[in-house]
Amino acid sequence: MRRGIATIVGTAVGTILLIGAKYGTHTGGGTPVAVDEPAQPVAAPTAAPTTPAAVTRATKPAKPGATKAASPTPPRSGLKDGTYKGSGGQEPYGTIFVTITVQSGRITNASASCSGCEGRSVSISDGAYPALRQETLAKQSANVATVSGATQTSDGYRASLQSALDAAKR
Repeated sequence: MRRGIATIVGTAVGTILLIGAKYGTHTGGGTPVAVDEPAQPVAAPTAAPTTPAAVTRATKPAKPGATKAASPTPPRSGLKDGTYKGSGGQEPYGTIFVTITVQSGRITNASASCSGCEGRSVSISDGAYPALRQETLAKQSANVATVSGATQTSDGYRASLQSALDAAKR
């Protein structure tokens, strides 16, 4: 009973908030603004520009979509562009080889394979590789977390990945 009442009240409140957001949003001057349209920024009062170029820049309206987001500068990792295969990382059931691709000093791809792995070891490794790859691309290093249930695979992956990174730094 309480859940039913809570559901009805929650739905009613949510609907009221949505309607209020759609029709109740106003700027400081009292002019209604549609939710789908971005509000124009209001500049804080400053001293009047004095040079003709400053006056032109200050009075010229910006073109919509003309703002350019600053692109992040890739870290100076010291990695050379190319594809590098690490020496094998040993695990009890085989040898894991990691291959990385470096572009603009960043690891853009990582893949792994296990030589000599069979049966259950293959399924464990194949299940761990996507998480290890994602972590490699995010951290840009061999400092990747161990995948639960695949500790030996993770250790072999890290060893081979470090070897590939060392090759990319030469």
